[in-house]
Amino acid sequence: MTRYFAVLLFLVSWCASVLAQDPSPIESLRDGFKRLERGRLTLITDLPIDDELRSWPDVLDQAISTWTQQWRLDASKSQSWHLTAYLIGDRKRFIESGLAPQVPSFEDGYQLQDTIFLVEQPSVYYRRHLFLHEATHWAMYRGFGGAGSPWFMEGMADLYGTHRWNERKLSLGVLPRSPAEAPQWGRFKRLQEMLARDDIPSLRQIVSYTNDSGNRMDRYVWSWAACVFFANHPRYGSAFYGAAEPPLDYSMAVSQKLLASLDDRWPWVVADWNGFLADFDFGYDPARSLPLLENANWKYLDAKEPFACEVAASRGWQTTGIRMRAGESLQLSADGSYQVGVGANGKPWNSQPQGITIRYAGHQPLGRLMATIVPIPNDELTKPWQPIAVGRNATLISETEGLLLLKINEAAGDLGDNQGSPSVVVASPEP
Repeated sequence: MTRYFAVLLFLVSWCASVLAQDPSPIESLRDGFKRLERGRLTLITDLPIDDELRSWPDVLDQAISTWTQQWRLDASKSQSWHLTAYLIGDRKRFIESGLAPQVPSFEDGYQLQDTIFLVEQPSVYYRRHLFLHEATHWAMYRGFGGAGSPWFMEGMADLYGTHRWNERKLSLGVLPRSPAEAPQWGRFKRLQEMLARDDIPSLRQIVSYTNDSGNRMDRYVWSWAACVFFANHPRYGSAFYGAAEPPLDYSMAVSQKLLASLDDRWPWVVADWNGFLADFDFGYDPARSLPLLENANWKYLDAKEPFACEVAASRGWQTTGIRMRAGESLQLSADGSYQVGVGANGKPWNSQPQGITIRYAGHQPLGRLMATIVPIPNDELTKPWQPIAVGRNATLISETEGLLLLKINEAAGDLGDNQGSPSVVVASPEP
């Protein structure tokens, strides 16, 4: 008898657990359509509602919690929000069903007041990304009255669309660590292709995008990259968020306010943007890699006094404070040992300034000391910084007036397990 009650208790607990995870039934509609309604989401689709789609009410609730906290919205007001999502497998069948009040013309997703429309995608991640992207538009409409200028609206929706959903916990605004983490997402691939063919708009052009500017997906990629840059920048982030103070509409007001607030600092903004683009890829950590050129107390090197510094192996491009004249040459020498990763056996990979050939990054040995000379002034030209191999010794010649920066050679997404710093001495060459 005791064993019988124990089994019964287990079954009751298991059923309660399942119901607690998803208490809402799937309602069958006509012609094979289905509806799932729970919390603040109603989902209508012509596709099978699997466990992934059953999780969307939880995804939305956690997203709203993040938005209300980060955007400082009144959480009590968001309790009354309700979103209807139409997930479309067969567009023609959906239109003919009459289940949606209207199905607008769109490619992948569309938000109209409290309704979003989504086309089925080839990967679970990208379908959820699209859901969060359109839901971000909706939440901004609900919270602020609008979503801002077109580049800001799409860039922020893509920023919050990049996510992690792990063990039913949602993280928003994360950068995928690898292509495997974000199948079919493709933003970095498209960005690198445009950089490779030098198809690069200026930052001013990006923040002036309208809904009709250029190729739609290219516009989305650049808008997203610009939002990642501004939203995480310790010096320009305040201007970015200040320009987007609510209430918002869908005009160019955010763009105009941002450009006006940064007008006298724009050459520095563009210089940092170029450094950002040089390293922006999977796993990018803005706290480690965003360059900060403004207010670095740049000075020409005293020919009689060499300059010594250390270059943290765990960070991206680092300012030296050295300004170079056009045609000036400087001699760099480096020494020291530092960690640039951990092998599969758990042992650290140690490097010296010449680097180690166990792995390469950008066609240079991992851990090699690198330099770049950032041309100034640079008001508009978008051109990612070009690395120069230094190793243990090198002589650098600046073709233009420029600023000297240093780092060790490694992909920006792999800096987190690095330790130590090479020592570098910068001096004027012997006459």
